[in-house]
Amino acid sequence: MSKPIYPPEKESPKELPTDYTEYKVRLVFSNIKRYFIDPKFTHPNTRLAYLNTSLSIPPDRHGIVFKSIDKLENEFEEVDLGDISRNQSATFNSKLTATGQIGSSIDNTNASSSNNSRKSSNADENTVYNKDGKEIGKINNSGDLVRSNSNSNTTTTKSGASANITGEVGYINIETINEAKRVKLQRMKAGFSFSPNEIVVSQEGRQNGDISNNVFVDATIKFTGQELTDDKPIFTFKNLFNDRFQPTPAEEINFDNRTISYVKCNGSIPLQLNVKFEGLLRAVDNLEDQTGENNLEFDDKVTMYHLKEREGTSAVLDPIIFCKSAYRVMAKTTDGKTLYMRISWRGDSQLYLFSEEKPEEFMRWLELQIINGNLKNLSTNRFQLYFPISGGGKLYVVNEKMTAEDLAKLRELKEWNLEAAIK
Repeated sequence: MSKPIYPPEKESPKELPTDYTEYKVRLVFSNIKRYFIDPKFTHPNTRLAYLNTSLSIPPDRHGIVFKSIDKLENEFEEVDLGDISRNQSATFNSKLTATGQIGSSIDNTNASSSNNSRKSSNADENTVYNKDGKEIGKINNSGDLVRSNSNSNTTTTKSGASANITGEVGYINIETINEAKRVKLQRMKAGFSFSPNEIVVSQEGRQNGDISNNVFVDATIKFTGQELTDDKPIFTFKNLFNDRFQPTPAEEINFDNRTISYVKCNGSIPLQLNVKFEGLLRAVDNLEDQTGENNLEFDDKVTMYHLKEREGTSAVLDPIIFCKSAYRVMAKTTDGKTLYMRISWRGDSQLYLFSEEKPEEFMRWLELQIINGNLKNLSTNRFQLYFPISGGGKLYVVNEKMTAEDLAKLRELKEWNLEAAIK
């Protein structure tokens, strides 16, 4: 490429938060259907129809309120009321194929022949008598008669027809039915309301279905008042170690200063949230002389039972999860006096480190620098770190020009530690 590729611009540092008096909690409302152990209500359509669960802050806990509801999971549900699909196809096809004679065929030949031949022979001899009865003589008559007759007759009769035929007789009927129906309903499954001291989650059952077993609510709790909160000017140190995890010189350290509001751990006690619930139980009269003997609902004979308000299991928040601390860096002299570190930068003030910003890393940086004994690494004109000592003197930890004497005095200190500030 003809031009160099410039490195991307560095993102501007994000502004650090200053308000730690709000704590986000994730509340889980779990329901146990104890009524199913009663044989009277053992029916598939017996369920909780309505359930209201309240979570409240005890009235004696002043300065703690619900600030907002940030999220309610399972807010909406989609109920599929029906999905019917039918696809029917019927085909009837009939064929007939014939090859050969159709009808009738007669072929008759009649031959008649007659030959008649007759021969007759006649011979008569008669005696002749006179008037007196005397034989006077004889008369002889003989002859032959031959008769011959010949006749010939032939008759032929043919009737009908003969043919080679291929015939197809067909009937085809195709019927297709495609029916689909889908009905969906989207409705609110769980709702809520809240006031500074109470959150109420309202749940409603659905057709052929119970209320949700678990509802998740994200809420913000706000702590106020001097008894619970405090404000401190906090210093945040950055770039304490290089890529090789070696302590960087004081000249290269970055830091900023801001005032933080937070919930004090000192004097904090567990926060107990009281739980109460009430609702309606939808019960089917599962009797022999009543309807409602199936899983569907259209023929149920229903009785609604009111579940009176009762107390549930309280939710307890340990203060360790919402309280914070502002720490001071302390050390003790050989005679047992406790010293607290101060910082001189745009004025002079107590050095406070915040519990959420890894103050132990700063303590590790101090320990390694003092052990290494490199005076240059503890020298800078950007800020000063020191312990005030009796008589108005200062025991420098970081100064414009550290000396061997300063380092020797630092090494005499013992019990370096972080101590939570108490207002």
